[in-house]
Amino acid sequence: MAETPEDKIVMVLLILLFPPLAVWYKEKTCGVGVCINVVLYILLIFPAYIHAVYVCYIRDRQ
Repeated sequence: MAETPEDKIVMVLLILLFPPLAVWYKEKTCGVGVCINVVLYILLIFPAYIHAVYVCYIRDRQ
């Protein structure tokens, strides 16, 4: 399913506010990506942002 411009805006806002929620919004399920992001967010906050950007934008292009 193609993403609408509204979906992209929501994704950016979620990444900025709480990265695990953005990953969940993208994957539509509580999978491995969400769990990894939650652990990264608890241990080190900055890597969670990098992982969320990767999952939400870069992984789809490959």
